[in-house]
Amino acid sequence: MKKIVMLLFYCMSVTYILFAQTEKFYYTFNENKIRLRVNNSKSVLLFNNITTQKNINFLQEYEKIGINAFIVPSSLDFSLFSDYHIIPSYFIESSTQEIYYTNELVLKYKDNISAELIHNIEVEFGLSIVQKNSIYNLYTCKQDALSVSNKIYEKGIVEFCTPNFITKTQNYSYPNDTYFDKQWYLHNTGQGTNDNKTTTPDADIDALEAWQITKGSPNVIVAVIDEGITNNHPDLPLTRQVRLPGSNFAYQYDGSNNPNDPSPTLSYYSGNNHGNACAGIIAATQGNNEGITGIAPLCKIMPIKIPFGNFPASIYADAITFAVNNNADILSNSWGYGSNNPNLMPVIVSAIDNAVSKGKLIVFAAGNTADKEHNNNGFVTFPACSNIPDLVVVGASDRNNKQANYSPTNSLIDIAAPSHTAYNSQINGESFNIWTIDIPGAQFGYNNWRDDADGLPEVGEILPNYGGNNTAYTGRMGGTSAACPQVAAVLALIKSIDPNLTSKQVLRILFTSADKVGEYNYYKGHSSELGYGKLNAYTAVKMAKVLNTPADLLIRDYVGDDGEEPSYGYNGWLYNLVQHNPDIKLLDIDTQQPIHSIGMYKKKNCYIAVNIKNIGGKTTEGNGKERLHLFSQSYLITTLPKYALPYYERLTPTKGLPIGKLAYNEQKVAAGLFNWELPEKKLKATAERLKEAFPSVNNPIWGFDILAIADENGNSIIKSTADTIFIAHGAEDIARRYNSAAMGYWQRRTLWDDIFNQIIRILPTANKPFSLSLSQPVDIKRGRIKDFAEVNILLSNSLMAKLITAGNPNIKVIDQNRVRLLSADAKLEFRPMSNNKEDYFAGVEVKFFSDLLPQINSFDFGLSYSEQGKEPEMVHFTAIRNSSVYFKAQAEASKTQVAGNETVTLTATNIGDEATYTWYNRSGNVIGTGTSITTVPTATDTYTLEVEREDNGYKSYGEVEVVALAGKIVSLSPNPAHSTLTVKYKLPDNTVIASIQITNIQNNISKTYAISTTATEKTISLESLSVGSYIVKLIADGKTLHSQNLLIK
Repeated sequence: MKKIVMLLFYCMSVTYILFAQTEKFYYTFNENKIRLRVNNSKSVLLFNNITTQKNINFLQEYEKIGINAFIVPSSLDFSLFSDYHIIPSYFIESSTQEIYYTNELVLKYKDNISAELIHNIEVEFGLSIVQKNSIYNLYTCKQDALSVSNKIYEKGIVEFCTPNFITKTQNYSYPNDTYFDKQWYLHNTGQGTNDNKTTTPDADIDALEAWQITKGSPNVIVAVIDEGITNNHPDLPLTRQVRLPGSNFAYQYDGSNNPNDPSPTLSYYSGNNHGNACAGIIAATQGNNEGITGIAPLCKIMPIKIPFGNFPASIYADAITFAVNNNADILSNSWGYGSNNPNLMPVIVSAIDNAVSKGKLIVFAAGNTADKEHNNNGFVTFPACSNIPDLVVVGASDRNNKQANYSPTNSLIDIAAPSHTAYNSQINGESFNIWTIDIPGAQFGYNNWRDDADGLPEVGEILPNYGGNNTAYTGRMGGTSAACPQVAAVLALIKSIDPNLTSKQVLRILFTSADKVGEYNYYKGHSSELGYGKLNAYTAVKMAKVLNTPADLLIRDYVGDDGEEPSYGYNGWLYNLVQHNPDIKLLDIDTQQPIHSIGMYKKKNCYIAVNIKNIGGKTTEGNGKERLHLFSQSYLITTLPKYALPYYERLTPTKGLPIGKLAYNEQKVAAGLFNWELPEKKLKATAERLKEAFPSVNNPIWGFDILAIADENGNSIIKSTADTIFIAHGAEDIARRYNSAAMGYWQRRTLWDDIFNQIIRILPTANKPFSLSLSQPVDIKRGRIKDFAEVNILLSNSLMAKLITAGNPNIKVIDQNRVRLLSADAKLEFRPMSNNKEDYFAGVEVKFFSDLLPQINSFDFGLSYSEQGKEPEMVHFTAIRNSSVYFKAQAEASKTQVAGNETVTLTATNIGDEATYTWYNRSGNVIGTGTSITTVPTATDTYTLEVEREDNGYKSYGEVEVVALAGKIVSLSPNPAHSTLTVKYKLPDNTVIASIQITNIQNNISKTYAISTTATEKTISLESLSVGSYIVKLIADGKTLHSQNLLIK
């Protein structure tokens, strides 16, 4: 069985690399710099030895770079691993080109650099050679490769020196479509717009990333209800369209008199390209060396033509119904009326309501009625404003992740997508800049619009003006009309991943995945400017892929609990769970009044009612397996100095109630009698035995928990009454880790401290040796306690008397009731007991290290009891860390290099709270206490500082190394120098002959100056030395003892 490692923090090899320099860059040639921006979302996880990692499978989904390194999210739970470094990643200058590095650097020395100088560089920076050729030397380094490479370059001895950078020329499959680089709304690298406006990187919908998951499915159909779509477009051929008879609802008005042809009307005077423009944004073909790419390039388009102008409302209702009846999945509508009356045209409202009721996804543009530049918030136009549930209303963001000037500010806005910033009439110089498809031919479509056409700025050119079939494309689309089809396309991608998702599930994904940009007030996740945020295709499809899950039944721990486990929505169970659980009610069967305390509890007069909700993606099967499992557990809490000491009886099943079939988001109440007797006498007797086992125990407090577990598969988390199961913090811990909840009833209140403690009772067999040890975590994904805390085993007096300490270097006795675990193999061995009638209590005490990663606040582990001839038994625990407690031990030395009997002062930064400061040497021996101590190193040593807060036992460790030299250069003064140099030095006793050697780094020419073995300094004339960089060496009896760099100006 794998044991939990408990090491002093200074022995841990986990390193977080911090950077002092504010500007990030690297040198290329001739002192030219390339500047870097920190990429806060990604990091490089570098292992010192990947073969020692037990949980490497958790990294399979992330990209591996090199043998021991992975590119991972910065938010990853690093507690899964050990012996690692975290290295930031960067963007190159102002672009979104990502760049990474590990612990490798590459350099090329200048000609005539001596082998000795190269050796000094390698020693100074801790470099280890990996590969050497005529082009470069490849090294690994112990410090940050970016910082080290810059320092080496600044010495003037290399032609180049950089980290061995890793960057992707094509991080994702980059479309070869001619104008894809113009589609900033899909992939924004800061490339700017066609009207020469700058764009903010990532002010896009992350389409490029989304395509790594899906590009859509031909089985998903998007109806574009608009001006019509070209039937022979090179980027949207007939094979990509579902053209149906009767789909032209404008045939009586467009001059065609053909109800079966939904093509746009060709005109020399008006664009009539609105439908094409919307369809191209949704589904233009990708990867054909042609034009643009759509967001869902494998989905199909159903063209439905409607007239724009003064026409009967029934036409538009018929068009919507046509899409519904012909199995369109999504209806994209970039049109509306100039009114904000939600019931303006009842026939259209009825058609939309019918479509929604049949599970269709209906998307409408909000309209372009605002002018924020002139303090006009606008309004949402009809039919977008018709207040129909699940009708998606789309506003527009701009190229800088702000609300577009014309997009209305209104609570009806559900989501926004990027479009042009403003109309030229609103902000001078602004224009359309969304690229899409056009009616082919220079004389038709948007490219034929004249300079004086209404709503267009003075452009005066065909756009685009290059590439094959260039007149079949345009850069002149915008407004919420361009935002709406983007949302429709992402809905199509979601449906492509899971066509069985209901419209409510799809919309939940759409809104939850949106980016909260613009610094607006997102009250309860929603703003009036951008709704739930800016569209994010990648996050949406990723969620759709992940959330394509079976049924998941939830009983809330607290109001606002959304089912994410483990649950941390409240602080400490004892106060918050009692009486306040929103989904569990224990009622007096006679009065129907809630029971609030043990005093009100009556064994046969209780009725329990539990509210259950399905938050999973699927409906439960309804085959009778769905059950509500109820458990009871009594507990006893005693107190030791400073903290509480809980003891729990095992969980006892009391009842299983049927739940029945539950659809997504449906909830119901399961109810029945609750019959369980509180073992009051037993608890009181246990309290007395605890007092005997731990003499300082006092103030017994007793009570019981009710645990409710809703299970959709017919499997209870707790299998049977025979199971030896104890749960830290009682039934509440299961409630925290699973979709279940607990309610507690207690004798009187107490307070909890941040030190985690748990006591259990063990019953060893007489005359048989036995042992206790920590197990691996129950849930490895939540971290390993050994990496984040100090763990002590608590032993009652009778157990401590039987503990075998001789020959066990992996444990350390702290006091009469505590034993600390020191290593991975730590095991407590006990001599046999003479009888098994005594009560033996053991427990666990956890003292967290304060400087944990902030997202780590819960740790699962077990205490394993082993006895000769029996299967081991394990007691499960969860320790909850108070994430608000943070401090970091910081140790400093007055000198980091000494020679002879020099005194060094070790100083600790005061954390500002009552704490103890203890100093250890490399051997683990205490050398002093306090925030400042002095020591005289006789050999190189690493000093470890332990800081422990007195109120909660949280700890932190820091360390500092002091190198002991046989002799050293104490100082070079001045440096840089001009005419003279004073060298202060220390030599070993009994030195016979000594000298100072000064070597020019560029030409390797040296001068040697004899020094006295009894003196401590030497002044040297530099008149004969030229300007440049030098190495100054201290040499004694033919051996170089120390060297420092010198600059002569």
